[in-house]
Amino acid sequence: MGIGDFYAANLANPLITEPTERVDMVNGRLRIRELPNNPEHTGPYRVMVVDDSPAPSAERGVVKWATLPTNPGGADCDWTLLGGVNNNNVVTAVGASTTCPNDANLVGVGTTNPWAKLHVRMGTSSGVSVGTAGLFNLDGIGGKAGEFIVNGPASANIGVNVSATGAQSSLWTEGNIGLRSNATANVAGYTYSNRAYEAIAGVASGVQVKDNFILDGQTILASGSSVVDNYGIRAKLWNYGTATNNYGGHFWSWAPQGLLTNSYGIKALAEGGANNYGLHAYAPVSPTSIAAYVHGSGVITDGPWGHSDAGLKIGIEDVAPEDAASKLDLLRVHTYAYNTEEYPYMGLPMGNQVGLLAQELEEVLPELVMEVNAPEHRDREGNLLQASMPIKVVNQTALIPYLITGHQAQQREMESLRVAMQELREQLAACCANPSSDHRMAPTPANASADELLLGQERLLRIAPNPFTDRTTLYYTTERSGRVQLLANSADGRDLRILSEAQREAGAYQFEWSTENLAPGVYYVTLLLDGEPLVKRAMKVGR
Repeated sequence: MGIGDFYAANLANPLITEPTERVDMVNGRLRIRELPNNPEHTGPYRVMVVDDSPAPSAERGVVKWATLPTNPGGADCDWTLLGGVNNNNVVTAVGASTTCPNDANLVGVGTTNPWAKLHVRMGTSSGVSVGTAGLFNLDGIGGKAGEFIVNGPASANIGVNVSATGAQSSLWTEGNIGLRSNATANVAGYTYSNRAYEAIAGVASGVQVKDNFILDGQTILASGSSVVDNYGIRAKLWNYGTATNNYGGHFWSWAPQGLLTNSYGIKALAEGGANNYGLHAYAPVSPTSIAAYVHGSGVITDGPWGHSDAGLKIGIEDVAPEDAASKLDLLRVHTYAYNTEEYPYMGLPMGNQVGLLAQELEEVLPELVMEVNAPEHRDREGNLLQASMPIKVVNQTALIPYLITGHQAQQREMESLRVAMQELREQLAACCANPSSDHRMAPTPANASADELLLGQERLLRIAPNPFTDRTTLYYTTERSGRVQLLANSADGRDLRILSEAQREAGAYQFEWSTENLAPGVYYVTLLLDGEPLVKRAMKVGR
């Protein structure tokens, strides 16, 4: 059947008048007004094409079939459809063909000039504040939404390089965020751990590495920039639920015994600033707050220094030397050893120790003793080795002012004693030089001695109990008959009262001394026999 010129249709041999094709259409267009109403064919099929060979080829214009290319006019393997219900799962850069994309080719999405194996670019329109260049979302029972592996002999291998630039904001939650990681526990029930970020820097056997970091960060401020607070690492924990322990930072350095030269839980270095703080720890002041709790010994090469600025203090009053001395007299020093077997994780010192007991110090100076909770101790797997427990701790530094004031009181006593002894020497010298003269020995001041001045080997004075509260007993013995006086004096030498005065024969006596009206402090009791003194120190304490 010929449509047009049979003779002209046979281009290969115009002498042949019979066409070789059943339908031979010389020129014009072919139009099909209506497609069949059959359902769309989904089985195997072939695509009809027209041969475009140059004239005078006999194949030119002949209808043939061909495989449909995914990229008309290009290679057939640029994009590969993996199949499925909709046949729309697309991959590229597969196989090892030299004509098709392979592992060496770059793939660009949203960009015509890719410079990475996968370069995704998203341009946001004006007014759009947040755009997402790539989104990895994995739904299922587990797996990895994305995995990036770099393996090769390069001098620098970077698993993921993230850059965020160009943002301007006024809120802490906004700005340029190079990497943000979220791990949300939102399924009811128990899960062992919830980690937004986990990093491992491992070194294989036989490999030598100088610096091994889990996290290596730098903040760089260019000349002319301005930053208020510059943090190497900042961690904030907000707890509105029920948490047993909150750790702003938990650092654990561990190795089997003998394999690690120096182990640092935290190594802090600060230099170059007007004020340098290697470590700044803060906990609000309360009976249960401790800014730093250190298990084991601590060494501070310059310090420790404490707040003693007068501008920070109110209600400043002097401590009376006799009060400080009286409190120090009540303290007892012990030798002991710590129970390191029962409490092996508290870092207690080993061997013989000397010091105070907190419970005894608390009775005399309660302001120097505080009860705290010793933190619990767990192993690397989180197993509890030693539970938290309350213990009493002592402010040893605050004892220094009492020692200073007590020393000053002792120095004053010694000076008073020196003066009194000199007066006694002068009186004795005058008496011996002129025995007929009436050189009556005046009573020695009550603060003449820290313990006693004994004139006459058989004269005794004892105070029991001492220290005392509201009353005590004075026991005394005279070696001969004479006029006996018992005097009570304050620590500064002022006469308070004559407790007893009578003519006594040689022998032993006692006197009940009521001290209810006296303030706590140091006093001196003098026994005079015909003016010859014997002095004892007495101490009254509060209830």
